Amino acid sequence: MQVQNTYTPLNFEGKVKFKRASLFDRKKLCSFGVEHKEFGHLEVATKRTHKGRYLITINNPANTRLTKESFCMTNDDIYGVSIKTGEPYRRKHLGEITRLASIITMLKNGLKEINILSLNDAALFHSKYKFEPYITDRHSAVIILKNIASSNIQKFTDRVKVILEQLKKTDNTEELLKSANEIVSEFIKHIQKVEPQQKNHFKHWGLSMRLTRENVVQNKDFFNALFAKHDIDYKI
Repeated sequence: MQVQNTYTPLNFEGKVKFKRASLFDRKKLCSFGVEHKEFGHLEVATKRTHKGRYLITINNPANTRLTKESFCMTNDDIYGVSIKTGEPYRRKHLGEITRLASIITMLKNGLKEINILSLNDAALFHSKYKFEPYITDRHSAVIILKNIASSNIQKFTDRVKVILEQLKKTDNTEELLKSANEIVSEFIKHIQKVEPQQKNHFKHWGLSMRLTRENVVQNKDFFNALFAKHDIDYKI
């Protein structure tokens, strides 16, 4: 006998609502409406696309997809695959709204963290939402640190060269990777503050980043202000 999914569709009334991903998938997926100052009423919805894989979309009333975020979800964490916004809708805070939806999903399902691989200058975007560099191996550290050294920003290049030399000489990399993550975080914040248009610094980046549940809770005032900004009825 074929089992049908009989879950009642959600109505979008501005409040965050949750439903199970499917009859056999207990993950809780969020949906809500937002009023965008330029695009009017938008519907933010999360659905299951394959086993372990999910999709957040932002659509207008004409059912035009403005933004989508694809991610995987386990019993421990979320792994973000991609966030894509259509060209006419970029730089309109839609990526911010999908990011908030993924944070709600993490919290509602009791997960530990969101992990991503940030390509090129996307690190500037993710860093705004408290994602931190999460380099865990020597090879990745060397690639990213060499990129920072090539920026010729003196306050970073000397420190980076010291760590690169030390990475050549030891197999005990735990403290060096910690220092590497700290320098990368400082570098991203420096670019955001001092020269935000200089995105060429990130041309060859592939940076692992993460946002932990603990970090979200520690910065709950920041995230609650973003929920309020978009009139999303959710509070940490």
